Amino acid sequence: MEAVRADLNEIGFGRKTFEEEVNDYSAHVLGKPAAITPEVRLRITADKNTWQLIKNGKKLPANTAASEMRLDKGDGTPGKQFLMLEPEKEGDVWEIDGQKVLNRKKGAAGQAIIENALNERCAEWSTDQIKIARINGIRSQDKEVAITVDNTTFRFPKTDALNDLTRESNQNAAFALAFDRFLQTQFSPDKPITLLFTFDEWFGAGAANAGSGSAPVVSGLFPGADFINPHKLAAFLAQHFPPYRTPGRPAVQIGLCRPNLALAVKNASKPVNIRGMEDIGLVFQHDDFLTAENIILNDVQSTVMNLKGRVFELQDDVMLEVNNYILIVGRKTAEFRQKISEAAQKGLFKDKSIVLLTCYEPFDVNEVEFNSSVLLSGGGARGVYMYDTRIELNQMRHVLNSFYQRLSQLRAETNLYELLYRSIEEAAKTKTQILSFLKGIFQYSARPEHAGQDQTG
Repeated sequence: MEAVRADLNEIGFGRKTFEEEVNDYSAHVLGKPAAITPEVRLRITADKNTWQLIKNGKKLPANTAASEMRLDKGDGTPGKQFLMLEPEKEGDVWEIDGQKVLNRKKGAAGQAIIENALNERCAEWSTDQIKIARINGIRSQDKEVAITVDNTTFRFPKTDALNDLTRESNQNAAFALAFDRFLQTQFSPDKPITLLFTFDEWFGAGAANAGSGSAPVVSGLFPGADFINPHKLAAFLAQHFPPYRTPGRPAVQIGLCRPNLALAVKNASKPVNIRGMEDIGLVFQHDDFLTAENIILNDVQSTVMNLKGRVFELQDDVMLEVNNYILIVGRKTAEFRQKISEAAQKGLFKDKSIVLLTCYEPFDVNEVEFNSSVLLSGGGARGVYMYDTRIELNQMRHVLNSFYQRLSQLRAETNLYELLYRSIEEAAKTKTQILSFLKGIFQYSARPEHAGQDQTG
């Protein structure tokens, strides 16, 4: 009996009594409690042999389907480790620590082990001011989507409209209203919060790819980003929730972070206040624009310079002599990317927040990865502000003119987010299409360099 108990303990079924151990194990493998029968003994021996192979780094038998995943702790170091045996059949999930099996469930209970670990990681890094939000995994039969914020889960009916948050619809408007009520019940209206949406990434092979339509995490469970793109969700909410206090709801700053949650919290914790023209620089890349477009850019440049603003041309010898923020206007051509990369390598973006006013496909996977690898990881930027819309130059001119007029009239330090948001609202009084500029969010952290395969939604 002692030998059997030792084996059960090693494969995740250590309990108070031997009877509980046997009942739990047989219920797990057979679907009902049973005594130590020859069949149960054989299953215990087979499981122990499988675990010994895994623990010793040996290959499993060719007929044993298995997938291993390791969760990032949120600071670039390996965290919890999971093994899925025969995932296409049972979704049997083992949580392991290298020496023993800590927990073991199958089906929905196995899915819950991974979901809980992911949500716990977000809650551990959340602070009083900064909350990490995560779209939970989704099964095809689910009738709701779930978003967990600080160990509290918001649920909403799963509708096709949520697949495309770029379009206005009654269903999406109802979603925004319901989420607004959720925020009001969870947070005090007197304290501003930063809400950062993250998405799941893993160390090593065998992990599911959020947003790619690839294999599920465990049987039947797909990453939440396969249904709702986290980037577009954040941008959608940014348009609906202004970064200043409104009746009953706190000021909410919506952002995005890769799984390096430690860096995201560090960067998002820094004040985004602006005092005057000395804090910000406007950087142009004229070369790639057409003549008619350069006329618009020259008009913006003249307005900014007349207001004593700082304007720079993106050239090889540029020195960005500003304190905190950089607005970059340019086409995302190969030459533009090269010049941005060189400026990042020189440290010109270090500890600065960057607002990208560029014409590219909104939240294209390559653009998000460019922000991560070149500006955040390589350049040391605090954050990169990007839009869920193509930048139309004439509309941008109205936004920048409004922004710099407001900036020139500042009498006290103010929040950059709020200043930009109110500038867009003001510019939109003459051109309502400009309201799409409200779909702007900061990305605060990059993917750890040694993390698993990219997941961008």
